Amino acid sequence: METEKTEKMPAERKIFDYASNLSGVGKPANTLFEIAVSWAAMLLALTCAACIAWRIPADRPVYYTIFRDFKTTLPRITEFMLSIPDAVFPVVAGLLALAIIAAQWLARNKSVAAIFHMLIILLCGVFHIFYRESLFLPLVSLTQSISGPPVGR
Repeated sequence: METEKTEKMPAERKIFDYASNLSGVGKPANTLFEIAVSWAAMLLALTCAACIAWRIPADRPVYYTIFRDFKTTLPRITEFMLSIPDAVFPVVAGLLALAIIAAQWLARNKSVAAIFHMLIILLCGVFHIFYRESLFLPLVSLTQSISGPPVGR
């Protein structure tokens, strides 16, 4: 009987009902699993933000020294990444942490909060890969210039 009622509903009403379910309106309370996943994702997102705040500023002086001592010509992206002040990373990570905690406490639907946390984790991972690759390219060219051309086999 319910399927007959759903089939007779206009398309606009079906879309509205679907959107209402996504936002949590009219949805039953969060399940224990949704809450647990949301908290686990929040802790992982906070850990990722802390790694960005702590790890990147900690190893930048080593790269400065290597590139300066060997007078390495740097690509523009590496120059840009090294020109960002060290204080920016903890500030951005702190703002991310505030957004993560706010999403966890303010979201009525914990599934939405978990998705937000996962997007933050993805953002931190992509930024870290981008940062590492921007430093890796000049290091490879520096290593090749020091060791000479590869020996044929």
